[in-house]
Amino acid sequence: MEVLPLYLDGSVVTLALLGGLTIQIGWHAEVHPSEIACNVAEEFAFRPIVAHSTSWRHEPGKLIVTYATLVEPPPSLPPMLRAHAIGRAELARGSALRAPKVIDVDQVVEHALRHFSWLSRDDEHVRAALPEPWVRALAAYPPEPFRTFEGE
Repeated sequence: MEVLPLYLDGSVVTLALLGGLTIQIGWHAEVHPSEIACNVAEEFAFRPIVAHSTSWRHEPGKLIVTYATLVEPPPSLPPMLRAHAIGRAELARGSALRAPKVIDVDQVVEHALRHFSWLSRDDEHVRAALPEPWVRALAAYPPEPFRTFEGE
């Protein structure tokens, strides 16, 4: 499982990385992954606002389920974490039958933010949980309509 703690530094969406890597852990399937994602965020002194399964991808020998977790801005980051400001990214695109060959973390976050943007409009629980700064930030990530697949 990959947990992406996202917070606002002013109006900039920021990802907390463990060193230069995303936070990845193993988990027991009898515990729901959203509970694990929130627990991981709390272990790093974040206060989760919304957690949602965002995507999955295959890497050699493992299937990675990604949970993006919107968290309250921390007063400071724990020393083992570093802030990574998020800019806009093109989504990773595969074909109708194949996943993209390469998926960068910024593309995963772009997908997550578009998903949160959609949920902020469509899901009453997410909408109620989001503070106004997140609502404004997510407005910049409107979900786009279906685009055709490239290649096959």
